Amino acid sequence: MEAVLLFARNTLASIVGEHPEDEGLTEYYLAFLCQYFPKEAGKAAKAALKKRQTSLRLYNACAMVEATLGRLEKANHIWAGAIKMKESFSLEAQQDAVSLWQSWTWCEMQQGNSQTALRRLISFDGSLVDEPATTVLSSSATLRVRRTLKEGFAHALTHHNMQLASSNVDCLALLAYLSQGDSLPAALAVIDEHCVLVQNAANHAPGDMTLELLHQSKAAIIAHHTQQRRPYKPSLIRSQLEASIHLFPNNTKFLALYSENEARFRIDDRVRALLRETTTNARKRSPLVLFTFQLDRELSRFETQAPGSTSESVRATFRRALLAEGSEVAHSKALWTRWLRFEEGIVRRLVGENPALDGPGDETAVERWRDVFLGGLRYLPWVKDWILYGLWAFDCEEAYAWDPRELRRLYSVLHERELRCRVEGLEDLLDDVEAEGPAR
Repeated sequence: MEAVLLFARNTLASIVGEHPEDEGLTEYYLAFLCQYFPKEAGKAAKAALKKRQTSLRLYNACAMVEATLGRLEKANHIWAGAIKMKESFSLEAQQDAVSLWQSWTWCEMQQGNSQTALRRLISFDGSLVDEPATTVLSSSATLRVRRTLKEGFAHALTHHNMQLASSNVDCLALLAYLSQGDSLPAALAVIDEHCVLVQNAANHAPGDMTLELLHQSKAAIIAHHTQQRRPYKPSLIRSQLEASIHLFPNNTKFLALYSENEARFRIDDRVRALLRETTTNARKRSPLVLFTFQLDRELSRFETQAPGSTSESVRATFRRALLAEGSEVAHSKALWTRWLRFEEGIVRRLVGENPALDGPGDETAVERWRDVFLGGLRYLPWVKDWILYGLWAFDCEEAYAWDPRELRRLYSVLHERELRCRVEGLEDLLDDVEAEGPAR
């Protein structure tokens, strides 16, 4: 895993170095470093900013890096400095200033400073107040900020700037949320209103991601509200998330949040039903994400011995994903590997309890493990690692080891696919295979 992360880091660094003008790519690179290489994130952020010193998006990214690393004072200093300097930038660059207030407001909210967050937001498009406690929370100031954000949204929507449009709506929703005493319905109503505007826009294209970004803003506010243990109606959150999932079934943010919400009330069957329905309806899209998430849920419930979860319910999910007629994920190495590891885990637990594997059901468990391996051999003919796994797992001295005849058939598959392997006695095994004829 470490080697993969290092490869990804070096690849991203190389791409960002070749395309320093791509701010979105740089933001992704910095977020990746924050997650997996936090010690390098601050230095990389400064280096990126030196190349684009008039980019408010990169100033914002640098501040978010510092906030993520726990250096809040430094993050506040960067946000404040960028806001003070924005007037010296071009008009096009100043349009991204809304992202500074958006991130700064979210940072204060995540620290539990709702009033400070509101005062930060109220200062939008006005003179920056270094001490937010002195900002006047008047209705006229709120109306001014709301009007400015609405104008920014309309301008961004007209010019197909998805990120800028969603940032303006996110700030509008946060303004409604904070100014009305952490009112979740008020914030969701604002986003729903602008979702309708996006869908009715004359230039709205089917592939436009603005609508999905707005739903992600909605999910972020819902997550914050529930994490802060504010009062809410579970039915409201459920209906909102179900609507998001039906529109964007491959978005894992919505799926994860929906599962967390239902888990609070131990209503796992509702999650199962929704995922099954969504998976069925999304076959023409890309069911890999949905099946992966559904399997995560089933495996998690099985490991925690949740009511209604058995090994058979997990197998049923794997079969529906990999063995159903016309399945688009039937050749997914990742899903086949998870099924194989699941069956292997069951067998190894049985070996720990009874090394001879002569108890009731032990032989059946071994057969299931074997059948999954053979199924993968059929659906993943190009994966050499799969065959090597079979050699490692079943050519051994354990009670579940294959007999010589089965092993000869496996070696014959290697021979037919022109794959090299070196084991003791291979020549004798191949001679036996030639004498018996091709494997079936």
